[in-house]
Amino acid sequence: MASTFRQRATPTNIDAFIEAAEAPRVTASSRVDSGQNTKESEETPEARLERRAAGRKYSLYTLRGTEAQAELLKYSAKKKGMSQNELISHYLFEAIEFEFGADVPIK
Repeated sequence: MASTFRQRATPTNIDAFIEAAEAPRVTASSRVDSGQNTKESEETPEARLERRAAGRKYSLYTLRGTEAQAELLKYSAKKKGMSQNELISHYLFEAIEFEFGADVPIK
């Protein structure tokens, strides 16, 4: 019958564990900081905006506003021929991408 207890650590196992723990790790943020990801940092805001928009969609945030702001949003969306969500996304993400997009890597 096999034992259910784990075996004692051997010096070889311990050394392997320590070496793995001490090995440098490469993360997305360290690649950007070290300049290894220069292609992405040289992209235009428009190109980053398109790349960032691709992928699975899910709820990000619930926006609160006044009745007057709701009417303005409805009117603006109707004039542009967009949904209210598309209108908000268009203006919000474009502004954020131009100001902060180069600092945040695209996964």
